[in-house]
Amino acid sequence: MAPVSNPPDPKLAAAIHAIWERAFSTVHRELEAIDKAVVELQRGCLEEPTRAAAEAAAHKIAGSAGTFGFTEASRVAREIEDLVQVLTPEHASALTELAVSLRMHLLASGGPPGAEGGT
Repeated sequence: MAPVSNPPDPKLAAAIHAIWERAFSTVHRELEAIDKAVVELQRGCLEEPTRAAAEAAAHKIAGSAGTFGFTEASRVAREIEDLVQVLTPEHASALTELAVSLRMHLLASGGPPGAEGGT
């Protein structure tokens, strides 16, 4: 017997969307920490506190994105987290591309999967 799939509860979907909207302001700040590391790395002067903040930010985004069902954004954030641990100036291009990809996945989503405008 196949499992029965119930349509999503509109109230639940709205509640999840509201939670994501609140969480997204934090995610936006985390994106800014990653962007700061990108800029410093491109300039050849990435400071340890900025590197550590970017690593922590990527970790938090990976968790938040995964929690809300953004599997690709979570995967990209984990890639950033791994890369930031071993950054050298040669990684500037890769980090820049990953940061752009992460921002695209999060900002283009419009909300959690299943919500109106979401992926």
